[in-house]
Amino acid sequence: MPAAPPLRVTQATPAAPPATAAPTNGQRLISFDFKDADVVNLLRILAAESNKNIVIGDDVKGKMSIALRNVPWDLALDIILETRGLRKIEKDGVMRIVSSEQLIKEREASARVEEARLKAESDVRTKAAEAQLKEQEAIDKKRAAEAAYAELQARGPLREETIRLSYADPEEIARTLQGILGIPPEGIKAQTVPVGFPPIAEPPFSALYGLQPQQVPQPLASPPSEVLAKGITIRAHKPTNSIFIRHYEADLERIKKLIRERLDVRLPQVKIEARMEILDRDDLFAIGVQWGGGGVLQSNQNTVMVGRGFTTDPTNLTTTGGIGTV
Repeated sequence: MPAAPPLRVTQATPAAPPATAAPTNGQRLISFDFKDADVVNLLRILAAESNKNIVIGDDVKGKMSIALRNVPWDLALDIILETRGLRKIEKDGVMRIVSSEQLIKEREASARVEEARLKAESDVRTKAAEAQLKEQEAIDKKRAAEAAYAELQARGPLREETIRLSYADPEEIARTLQGILGIPPEGIKAQTVPVGFPPIAEPPFSALYGLQPQQVPQPLASPPSEVLAKGITIRAHKPTNSIFIRHYEADLERIKKLIRERLDVRLPQVKIEARMEILDRDDLFAIGVQWGGGGVLQSNQNTVMVGRGFTTDPTNLTTTGGIGTV
């Protein structure tokens, strides 16, 4: 590096007019008068005058001419930095001087590092959430399989039974039961009891150590394959007034109870009778009330009954008057 011109550093003299001196805030005032001086040397002089720790970057280069009189060192530093397009960064009592281009590059690099860090943390959180979601799905599937297994155990095996009805129409009963149970007329396929559950590991170790074997429960006795192939069904047989049901054992008992207590019952009835009566003229005399009156007379030692509306002859049914002797 070529030798710099002789440097002259002078301190402000007391004779300087106070009105022209810059505010010092207790700092020493310095004066500069350089021509084509190296910027690095100028910054080193300022560091020595201010007793500050200053680190100068490799990208700080160039020469400049400067002449300052009675200014604080920090003002001189700001003027040099602004003139050469430099920036200062203070951290933990150390001042670092770099070019604006270098500062932009460092900030871009720092932003990329921060972005990469945030992306890595986001990826980690996303993978953790996906793993947790998969674990939850596995738990839900296991619970659903256990619930289905418990339901099949409670419902029992598939059974067939023919029920003879006493009062109701079998076709009406079949349609009613199909609507209540949600069974289409063609029937539905019966479920089989699963032979154990798929192995599901407990979280969170499945992602690291793989799946762990699970205890396999003993399955219930399944109905024959030909019964399962036919599925759940309800059919009516009109000639025998019967209904055929193929369903699970527990459900079949409830269906039978429903038919017996609610569906196949005697309905309330109203009895209507008609009666015809045939009357002739003779029968008219027997209808109503026959009124009459009479008296007793003594004649020739005979008792004579005189009246109207009756007679002593029991065969006379007329209502005319009559005379009898007693």
